[in-house]
Amino acid sequence: MAVHLSRALLYALPAPTVRIVALVLAMASARSADAQVGYSRAVDVPVPVADPCPVRGTKPGWSKLDARNPNQLTTWNQDMTVRYDGRRIVVEGSAFAAGVTLDICKNSWSAADPAAPASAQAPPAAVPGGVPLGAATLLPGIEASWYHAFATASLQNPAGKTIAVSPRGAPSPRSGYVLATTRTHALIWGGAGPGASGGDAVALSDGAMLDLQSGGWQPVSSKDAPSARYSPVVLSRGNLLVIWGGHAHGGRTVGGRVVSGLLSNGAVYDLTRDTWTPIPEAGAPVLKDPAPAAALVGDWLIVVGSAAGAFNLKDRVWISLKNAPRIVLGQSVRTYVVDETHALMIDPLSPWRMHLLDLSKRSFAPIKLPAELVGLQLVGTVWTGRRLFALGGFALGSNGCDRPGREPRPCDPHRPAIERWNSGWVYVP
Repeated sequence: MAVHLSRALLYALPAPTVRIVALVLAMASARSADAQVGYSRAVDVPVPVADPCPVRGTKPGWSKLDARNPNQLTTWNQDMTVRYDGRRIVVEGSAFAAGVTLDICKNSWSAADPAAPASAQAPPAAVPGGVPLGAATLLPGIEASWYHAFATASLQNPAGKTIAVSPRGAPSPRSGYVLATTRTHALIWGGAGPGASGGDAVALSDGAMLDLQSGGWQPVSSKDAPSARYSPVVLSRGNLLVIWGGHAHGGRTVGGRVVSGLLSNGAVYDLTRDTWTPIPEAGAPVLKDPAPAAALVGDWLIVVGSAAGAFNLKDRVWISLKNAPRIVLGQSVRTYVVDETHALMIDPLSPWRMHLLDLSKRSFAPIKLPAELVGLQLVGTVWTGRRLFALGGFALGSNGCDRPGREPRPCDPHRPAIERWNSGWVYVP
């Protein structure tokens, strides 16, 4: 069963025979009585892309984009999105009713083409309460303590038709679980389930594969599988899932963060062979924060949090990484692979920062930003395979988030917000 990855952070998808999307469902609380079920897309390995523009005259460093954007905004809007269709960058949102596009070869803006190819369109609207599984949507039952219950779940196809999911072999109720989908199957593994008599959540180490056509379940091998955990890092490449870290058990929080039982090991799961290959703990970074950033660069698993390290998936050894950026929220970090040993790591929060990873030097280096980008948050970024486009963002406000001595955290824009969606820059490593 061949598997083809969707591009990270982009809606411009090539036509895959099979698409894999890895997600990790996060728990809002460690106690079963308060557990809330949600999900967030894991950091996927993007399909390598080739910049469509001529390479002549392209110099390393920053350059300013054409500022003649046909639409001007005056207020910040959460609905705005930036996507790439292989030739153009498309900016959309409620204030951009028709959308605007940037031709990255001509460096010129124009109104969006209503007849854009299907690959450039946004995905269909989410089904309320559903978990997207590619073309299908899983509608799980809800256990009394708000865990997903798979024995009472159903599947809904794009036409709205639903089929019941078999209770036989279904995983027990859980949250914080790993979910990976192909066109025909969905894997559910690990997570945390309700403890006895309403006590602390219990970490799990089992799983099952769901047939998206029949609604039946198949068991997942337990040989060499990771130990019980919930909310781990999940990365996908081809038919492989890399699962690392997470929590061994719940119940204790410090400063609003779950810190008990943080793990520094994991495994690689082969979806086609139903086999696990362990990732050892020896030499791995020991994290104090439960939300590291992670990526796959060449043969390396990169982990950056309160500590940083890289694991070679072929040689099976860990190395430490120097000068790593301080990560506020790992799930928000965007990583763009430049080549087999280099990657750009961008933290769009508190404020926007960018670093270049050089595995040959085992080190990160900060990238100096243009003055116009300094202090912004949530800058839209697109990687073309050779160039990074940075668009928009808003400035930090004096709302208490940036007071000296306070923990950096995401901030709401102050009023009036400083809108910069008609401004952009290009960076060449």
